[in-house]
Amino acid sequence: MICESALLFASMMIAGGSAGRCPETAVVETMRSPVFIDAPYWQGSRVVGGVAQVAPIDGVRVSDGLALVVCGTSGVWIIDLTSTRGPKLVAVIAALDRASGVAVTDKFALIADGYAGLGVFDIGDPLRPSEVGRLDTPGFAGSVAVVGTTALIADGYQGLRVVDIGDPAAPVEIGCLSQSGWANDVAVSGRYAYLAAGAAGLRVIDLNEPAAPLEIAVVDSIGAVRRVVVEGPNAWIIDDRGRIRAIDIREPTAPVEIEFPNRSGGENDAGPVFKPVRAADLINGRVNPAPSWIDALVFE
Repeated sequence: MICESALLFASMMIAGGSAGRCPETAVVETMRSPVFIDAPYWQGSRVVGGVAQVAPIDGVRVSDGLALVVCGTSGVWIIDLTSTRGPKLVAVIAALDRASGVAVTDKFALIADGYAGLGVFDIGDPLRPSEVGRLDTPGFAGSVAVVGTTALIADGYQGLRVVDIGDPAAPVEIGCLSQSGWANDVAVSGRYAYLAAGAAGLRVIDLNEPAAPLEIAVVDSIGAVRRVVVEGPNAWIIDDRGRIRAIDIREPTAPVEIEFPNRSGGENDAGPVFKPVRAADLINGRVNPAPSWIDALVFE
């Protein structure tokens, strides 16, 4: 189920809320600062605050009233969303290399830290986050997803790394899957992982045996696949040319590309309506219906 209004990003991301319902506060990532918007986003929403900073943002995750903002070499910013005075920066987790992705499980933040591998941080006290464990992966940890006590890392040219985090203080690699492209991003749904593998396209991986992940399907791409988002029966992939494709993954062994409307309307106008949005327009409280580049698409 897609929220009545949700965002899929080319260079941005939305986070917050549980599956099947819209978050009370949406966190919109721009390339300069996170912007916090009341939901539902598209109808009568308003900007409620922002946290200014200068580092490029690589991702945002929301958990228990906190936004974890991935800021590259500036680490991961922890922002309190519960303050009546608006979002407040409460702590920064320093990066050893480059914070490139984050996932949250229980009271722990898992940070994909570039060539410094996977960092595990206790954020039970968000004012005082502390590192409890680390695993030096062989490649560039660019993204991390979690299912149960298993973390999945998109590790650059070293492919997908499967890590047991049952003991957060001692994460250990239990499996891996090499592939020819650069693993940029990873998403997980059930027992399947979806790996954005650059020029090697989208790889669908069966995790039934975590120690022996098995590639079961490939979706080719003209451009290098940089991002993947799984929402219900679809995987949405974004390439380095800004193109967005929708893939039906109801049968993981046989993913099928589906039609969806383009930015300007036209022949493919069946199905949900997509409206491109610029970060500047969000900040200024207005929407530009035809920007020259995609920041995000709005699902209605």
